[in-house]
Amino acid sequence: MSADMESKLPQIQQIRRMGRVRGVSGLSWYRSPRTWLLIVALVWALLPVTLQLISRFSRFKSSGGARNTLSTKVNTYIANSYLTKGPTWPAGVWWESKKQKDWQGCVARASSTSNAVKAPKGFLKVKCNGGINQQRQQICDAVALAHYLEAVLIVPQLTKSLVWKDDDPFAKIFDLDFFIEELRKDVLVVREEDLPRVATFRAPYEVDPPVQSTLDWWDANTRIKLAAGLIVRPISMTDRLHFENVPDKIQQLRCRACFHALRWNKSVLNWGDTLVRRMMKNANHLHSQGYVALHLRLEKDSLSHSGCRLKQPADGRDDLDEFSKKVWKHQFTAGTNSEQKRAEGHCPLTAAEAGRFLEGLGYPFSTPIYIAGGRPSSGSGLEKLQKKYPNLFTKDSLLNDHEMGKFLGHPSMLAALDYLACRNATVFVSTHGGNMADFLTGERTYLGKGLSISPHKQFLTRLFDQYEDRSWNLRKVSEAIRSHHADALQLQTRKFRDPSLKAMSLYRMPLPACVCKKGYPLGKGHPKVEGVDHSKANSAKEDEDR
Repeated sequence: MSADMESKLPQIQQIRRMGRVRGVSGLSWYRSPRTWLLIVALVWALLPVTLQLISRFSRFKSSGGARNTLSTKVNTYIANSYLTKGPTWPAGVWWESKKQKDWQGCVARASSTSNAVKAPKGFLKVKCNGGINQQRQQICDAVALAHYLEAVLIVPQLTKSLVWKDDDPFAKIFDLDFFIEELRKDVLVVREEDLPRVATFRAPYEVDPPVQSTLDWWDANTRIKLAAGLIVRPISMTDRLHFENVPDKIQQLRCRACFHALRWNKSVLNWGDTLVRRMMKNANHLHSQGYVALHLRLEKDSLSHSGCRLKQPADGRDDLDEFSKKVWKHQFTAGTNSEQKRAEGHCPLTAAEAGRFLEGLGYPFSTPIYIAGGRPSSGSGLEKLQKKYPNLFTKDSLLNDHEMGKFLGHPSMLAALDYLACRNATVFVSTHGGNMADFLTGERTYLGKGLSISPHKQFLTRLFDQYEDRSWNLRKVSEAIRSHHADALQLQTRKFRDPSLKAMSLYRMPLPACVCKKGYPLGKGHPKVEGVDHSKANSAKEDEDR
C-alpha cells in the first residue's frame, strides 16, 4: 500500500463506521407508530378502488371477456369510468332536480269560497272503461262535471274490458269512504244503493258527448234533464272533457280529485309500500342513490294498439295482427308500416334501446331498476337490457308466491302496485306515452317526488340507428342524449299547443293550474314569472301526438 493511501486509511474507516450507523438507524422506521398509522390509512384508502377493479375484472371475465377484442376492453373501461362521473354534468344531476324541489301541489282542500252544491238537481252516472289509469281520468272528469252541472255523482262503475278482464268494483281498488268524504265540500257522491227511489222510477237519459267536449256542450245537452231530476248517463267518458278553456276552479277540482280524493285502498297502498321498501333496501345494498322505475310498453295489447311490431318471427307478428282485429277492431289497420311509425317516434322504445338510453343518461350499470308493466313480447330486447343492467326487479321478483297469490285475477290491482312503485321511485322513465305515464308524471310533479324523464323517441331512433353498425361512441352519444333531454331537469308546464295536436293532459302537466311555488298562494310565483324556459318541455309528448 502506498504511503498516500495509508495516510487516508483512518478517514476511510471513519466514513464506513458512520455509514453503518446511518444504515442501522435508517432501518428503524418500522418501529415508529406514526409510520404504521400512515401505512394503514393508505391501505384503507386504496381498498375500495382495488375491490372495484377486481369486481370489474371478474364481471368482464364472466361475460366472455377472453373472447372480446382489445377495443371492446377499452370501451368497457371508458364506459365504467365515464358513468361514474360524467363528462360535462355535475355528479348526481340525473337523480334530482333542484328547481322542482321549490314547487308543490296546492289544491289539497276545497277553498272556503267553494260553491258546494247545497241543493243538487239530478244525478250523473258514468261507466268507466279501459285500463285502471284511463278509468281514473274518467272518474276525475266526472267529478268536475258533477260540480259544474250541480249534480249528484253516483259512485262510478268500472267496466270489464277484453284486455283487462277485471270486474273488481270501485271499492276493491280505491278508498271509497275517503273519496266521498274528501269531496264533500265540492260534490255530493252517493252509492247507487243509496239513491232515492224516485230517481230510479224513470230510465236514465243517455247522451253521447263528442271527444274533447266543452263545458258549454255539457251545459246545453244535460242541464235541463238534470234540473228535472233525471239520471244522466254518458255513453262514454273517455276524453269527454276538454283540457283547454276550462275555468281554474274546475281544473283545480280535477287535480284535487286525482291527487287527493281518488286514493288507493289500504291493502293496495300497503303492498305498494312493501315494494318501495324492498327496492330501497336493494338500492342501499348496492350503494345506489336510489332506484329507477322503467315503464316498458311492450305488452301484446300495447304493441297491437300502437301498430308497432318488434323484430320477431312472422308467426309472432301474425298473432299480434289477429289480437288487434279482435280487441281494437275499427282501430286496426292492416299493413301498418311499423318502421315508418318507429322513425316518426310513435313506437315504444325496446328494452335494449331503453338500456342504451339509461347508459347515455349516465346511470351506473349497478343501478337497481324496477320494471313496470306486463310481460314483454318476444323480441323486446329484455335480455340485452339485463346483460347491461343486471339488477332488474319486478313485482313478481320482489313478492313471493304467497304474496303474489293475493292479486291473481286482479290485473287492476297489479297495475296499481306498479304505479305505486313508480310513483315513489327516485327517477321515473317511461318508454312510451299513455295514461299511466301521464298520471305518474303529473303526480310526481304535484308531490315533488323527483325526476320524470320522457324520451324523445324520434331523436333517439335516429341516434341509435346511426351507431347501430358502428362502434358505440359512448361519450359522444351520451352528450347528445343528455343535451336533448336537459328539459327533464327543468320545471315543466302546460302550454297552449297547435290545434292539430291533442290537448296536453292536465293530469300530466298540473302546473300552473294546481302547483305553486313554496311560500306563494295559488296563482303567484308561477314559472312564467320566474323565467323558466319551456321551449322543449313538451317536445317528447308532441312527437307522439302528431
